[in-house]
Amino acid sequence: MIFESLLDTDVYKFKMLQWILKHHKNVEVEWEFINRSSVDIFSMIDKGLLREELQGCRQLYFTDNDINYLRSLKIYREWFLEFLKSFKLPEFQLEDNTIRIISTAPYASLWETFVLGIVSELYNRELSKNINPNQIRAIARTALLVKLYDLSCISGIQVTDFGGRRRFSRENQDDLLHNSIDSATKKIIHYNPIVATSNVFFARKYNLPVVGTMAHECDLLKQGCCDTDEELLRSPYTVMDEWERLYNYDHRVCLPDTYGSHYVIDNMPDEKFWNWQGFRWDSGDSDCFTNQILCRYNRLDIISTDHLITYSDNLNVPLMLHLYEKYNKYIDTPFGWGGNFTNDIPGISKPISMVMKLVKSNGRDVAKLSDNRKKATGKAEVVEHLKQIFHYDVNYNYDPTY
Repeated sequence: MIFESLLDTDVYKFKMLQWILKHHKNVEVEWEFINRSSVDIFSMIDKGLLREELQGCRQLYFTDNDINYLRSLKIYREWFLEFLKSFKLPEFQLEDNTIRIISTAPYASLWETFVLGIVSELYNRELSKNINPNQIRAIARTALLVKLYDLSCISGIQVTDFGGRRRFSRENQDDLLHNSIDSATKKIIHYNPIVATSNVFFARKYNLPVVGTMAHECDLLKQGCCDTDEELLRSPYTVMDEWERLYNYDHRVCLPDTYGSHYVIDNMPDEKFWNWQGFRWDSGDSDCFTNQILCRYNRLDIISTDHLITYSDNLNVPLMLHLYEKYNKYIDTPFGWGGNFTNDIPGISKPISMVMKLVKSNGRDVAKLSDNRKKATGKAEVVEHLKQIFHYDVNYNYDPTY
């Protein structure tokens, strides 16, 4: 099976799940697989095998060792860990061109990364079925080594593996993490810029820090629970208030682009800039995003170098080097490196732009705007309504790579 542990997922899924269990444990939700690419993914993978892999995930459970490891992170409350002890993924709906999860929010949430990981790996198996696995491994290692060498030539760059959701395969992600550590140990590169991973399973395996922020899921879930536009306009900050009561400063990195970052940052209460470690850039124009945040810190006389922006959108080595050189003198610039790390094997594969998103919450259709119009999700009428009330005026309109 592709997945053999429920820990083989991003740490922010557990952070959000704890928040969901605290504030929205009885809300009914619907998740939908969305293919943002032009590739007809489902015509290329065996539906029977897809169903088998999805069903296999429903047999997984958290072991005592899993629970103890999560406890050791000192992020999660005992009531949350008790919930996980009896956790099972709920049923799924496999349709012609999508996968749906309809359940209560705490049970549906963890499906996101498992669905994406299965679809990605089955698709990549089909792409590479006539290529020797040893050849694939050698090409992937060589490509990674070149990237790591280029990154390690600049002192201080810190990169976290964010690549689990669209990886070439579980084995490939494992091998790349192992080789990044090994290359530094053997002095093949100046240092290992991969300082952490968002994947809980691999963090435990390689004794790496496990790093993650928050995702659009929180805003989308809260969106469906808002009865008025006034509530909806306050909702990004309501989510932040609730998050603060669960997590300390080190776990407060805001993702502001669900309704357009410009509005959310511009109207954010001043204390959030003091009380939160920073922000994550996940769409749109990186310069506009960064400058808006730096201007707000400057206006509040906040030392911006004490805070951070985690850059995570469409990252490759040249972009990371560019952003680091341009902004690291003003603010800490960690990177969340996704598909270009775990699924870029020259001549064989590149990641497909696909997501698993909440489309219904509390019986209501919900939508995401993003700072890139091409990343918007949800029904057109809901998207248009959100654009009006959040004064959305984004022009950035590019096909997402990952």
